[in-house]
Amino acid sequence: MNRRGFFFADALVGLFLLSAVAGMLVTTQVAFERFDRRLANQRLALRHAEQAIIALQADRAPSEELHATVSPLPDAAPTGLRWVRVIAVEQGQRGELIGLTKEAR
Repeated sequence: MNRRGFFFADALVGLFLLSAVAGMLVTTQVAFERFDRRLANQRLALRHAEQAIIALQADRAPSEELHATVSPLPDAAPTGLRWVRVIAVEQGQRGELIGLTKEAR
């Protein structure tokens, strides 16, 4: 092979490596954005669950906008209080909290 043949082969290998690295960067960026959305939805679900527990502790019903499910737990609690589990779901991501609230009257 002459010099031009080596240069051409070297350039092709370089372009191949460059395109492989670019493909990996794009794939990594897409995965990062997908995981970022999932974590943001999970944080939002946890905030909704927390707001629901705060509402229950203030003797108010949780807002329907929170999409929170409240279920009492059978565990022993101090007098006048009860343990509850609050589950909120936001776009498939679940947030769950357990807290003490006032006993229902």
